[in-house]
Amino acid sequence: MTIAQQRAAAEERAHALLRSIVPEEELRWEVQRVPQIPGRAVPYGCLERVLTHLEFMGQSGQYQYQIWFQGTSENIARIDSVKGYRGGLCGGPNPWNDYIISGLRVDRDLMLAARAEANDQNTQPLSLPRSDIWLGQYLALKYDEQNFLCYANAF
Repeated sequence: MTIAQQRAAAEERAHALLRSIVPEEELRWEVQRVPQIPGRAVPYGCLERVLTHLEFMGQSGQYQYQIWFQGTSENIARIDSVKGYRGGLCGGPNPWNDYIISGLRVDRDLMLAARAEANDQNTQPLSLPRSDIWLGQYLALKYDEQNFLCYANAF
């Protein structure tokens, strides 16, 4: 099984986990036109309902958050419920740096082999499923907001 196939399977599992944990009322959908993708069952140009982001109140009750699914970096909007001020947060993981910072010993040969295999398959190693990252951001803001804000970058 290629890295891309493993990643696709992991992303499916991660997305199912996200959907099983996040309440339906915090999911946000938009109707979009189906892009042209060869072999896709839904015809090009049809409308489909697409999950675009999560929207929920943080643990403190002061901020409402939106976690947008267009990426995993700089994808969080924070809205102050009193002042209405809107700002952004970036709090996504960086697997390689996180290993170094945490002090965990990483087998350099294993890491180089993983990078070489990924390069051969035109992909990247140490990539978490995007839905796992979004779920992690959600859970941190919902249940450990203050700690998340200590580490997140504002933009």
